Order: sequence, then C-alpha cells, then structure tokens
Amino acid sequence: MHDWRSAYLTQARSDFQMFRLLEREGAPLSHCLHYLQMATEKLSKGLKLKPGEAPRETVQEAFVSFLKAAQGMPSVRAVNGFDSSRRYRSFLMSLQPYAQQIQDLTPRGGEAGLRHVNPEYPWETNGIVMVPAEYPFPGYDLNRHHMARLLSFVEHCFLLA
Repeated sequence: MHDWRSAYLTQARSDFQMFRLLEREGAPLSHCLHYLQMATEKLSKGLKLKPGEAPRETVQEAFVSFLKAAQGMPSVRAVNGFDSSRRYRSFLMSLQPYAQQIQDLTPRGGEAGLRHVNPEYPWETNGIVMVPAEYPFPGYDLNRHHMARLLSFVEHCFLLA
C-alpha cells in the first residue's frame, strides 16, 4: 500500500526506466523527452512530500521548484555526493536552465489554446503543424555535459525513493 509520496516516487522510477529504455533503443527523441519530463515532475513532487503527507502541488511545473527546495534537503545533497553546501548550491544552480528546459516540455496551453514545442502533442508554428515524433528538439541533446549531469542528479535522487 502506498501513501502519496511513495506513489509518486514509484511512478517516477517507472517513467525514468522507460526513458532510459527508449533512449537505449534509439526511440524518437520526443518519446524519450516525454518520459523524462514525466519522471522529473513526479520525482520532484514525491521528494518534496513527507511520508503520509498529501500533495499540495497540482501543477506540472515542479522540477525547477524542486531544485530550489533541494538546496535545503541534506539527504538530496548527501546522495549526490556533496559535503559542502556551498558547492552543492552552485551545482543545483548550474542545473536550473536544463531543468527549466525539461519542465517547459509540458503541453500546457497558451493564449487561445496555442501549444508550444512539446514531446506529446502536435503544435502549430507559422501556420505549419509540427509533429513531435518528427521534430529534432534542438537544444535537447541528452549526451551534452550539463544534461548528463542533470540525468545523474535525477538518478541519484531515486536512491532516496
């Protein structure tokens, strides 16, 4: 039986495993990013909850706020191998732009229901309907140094789940 914290963390781990599987199999980047966004959202929500606590956030945009909250979480600092809280804060700040990139992949609607670049739903740009499975997602190279550091941070956080 799960409480909300363990439910979010269990589903986040499953989403992250699917992300890694799709990445290894060479699936379209849209599918990898979709599972990565979902995993980080649920991981963030779960780690911010205390055991037995009900969720407070209903928004999808949770990853960046988790990085900010993680500055005051000694368990997250320790599992990521940081002794110094100053170095740890600097590390988290260096991840924020990439966390924002992942968080921005949610398919939230904008003005007049317009959608933006996201890995889940088609959207329109300059009168052209774009398909996520065919879109190259420039700037989302999962092998770049900073993105690899972000993925390592996420994997380490699962050790707390």
